Amino acid sequence: MSNGPIIVSPESSVQRLQRVELQATGIYDEKWLQQLIFANADLLPFYEIDADYTGAVPVCMELVTKSGRVDCIYVTPTGRLVIAETKLYRNPQSRREVIGQILDYAKDLMNWSYDELDTKVCAVNGGLSLFELVEAGGHEVLEASFIDMVQRNLSRGRFLLLVVGDGIREGAFEIKDFLNTHASMEFSFAMVEVQIFHMSGEQLLVNPQVMHKTEIIERRVISINQVSSEVTEKLESTNEQNESATNKSSGQSYEYWSALLDYLELEDTNVRLPTPSTQGHLWFELPPRAHNSWITTYRSKPNEVGVFVKFRNDALGQYLFEYLSDRRESLMPLLPEGTQFVPDKLKISLPAISLDWQNEESWKEAFDFYQLRLNQIYPVVKPLLLQALNAYEN
Repeated sequence: MSNGPIIVSPESSVQRLQRVELQATGIYDEKWLQQLIFANADLLPFYEIDADYTGAVPVCMELVTKSGRVDCIYVTPTGRLVIAETKLYRNPQSRREVIGQILDYAKDLMNWSYDELDTKVCAVNGGLSLFELVEAGGHEVLEASFIDMVQRNLSRGRFLLLVVGDGIREGAFEIKDFLNTHASMEFSFAMVEVQIFHMSGEQLLVNPQVMHKTEIIERRVISINQVSSEVTEKLESTNEQNESATNKSSGQSYEYWSALLDYLELEDTNVRLPTPSTQGHLWFELPPRAHNSWITTYRSKPNEVGVFVKFRNDALGQYLFEYLSDRRESLMPLLPEGTQFVPDKLKISLPAISLDWQNEESWKEAFDFYQLRLNQIYPVVKPLLLQALNAYEN
């Protein structure tokens, strides 16, 4: 019997949805899947795979490289690139071949400058630059800083590599050795199964699931997590002599945020925790999704630790911010003294504290502060956002 989703009507009658068969030829083929995930980046669970890639916006399809054409490219406001390849379960192309192909694409991009990448992107997407695409996606970034971040991530091979398909069931232990031969790049890797079901009115229900993922903690260290069975294995290289100061910083950030997530006790137990970040901040999702509205916990030099609420600069983000802003009088007594609404940044700023977060002995104090702020924000902001979404949809 099919184990597809079941729709229950108000009269309690049930309908089991039928699975869409993705095939090498026909309407629902690899090309269709490629166009689906490019036009609907929300389908890719970036927040679940690696929080550093939350908010990635579509850049182009069929990007020409030395090794072939990349199915889909995305970029984050922090200059991180996502390389996605679609693969069908029945496709005769082997697993190793697909993974090898996407790694070859990553190596090609490592050898490009920002200008080379931008030129090739403009050639296939109608002339829009990477920076223009990020701005159009509702993100506020400085162009010079964005270009610098993209260039830095290119040169380090700091990418998210995605294999997206139907019926992916390969085991983590079968791919770990192959991935480890490329551990000099700072990539993250994930396999996402996209289950698709027919609904009434020619609608489709799309259910993406992360089957396997890797996490790069520091250069030449890969941990592979088979999500479905919670199997984790770490592969460590002894060759760490050439680790740069930036890599050390990334590793320290990862350790810091990992420790926070282990320490954290949220009163709202329904909150999905993010994956640890290698950057100086960590996003916690708010309704409807992490790339629309989120809570940022951050640390900045020399000694600042803080939290703020942010909304994406688009129609929905503007609406959500204004919905809360219109209710400031009732909200303010429930939030920390000194909280400010910042309309031009679509941001709710909460008072920060001074703390020597670079000293590990101060981490507990920092974590207590983050925990306090998160437990102050979620019970106040989350219900209002759910109300706002209901009003927005109606």
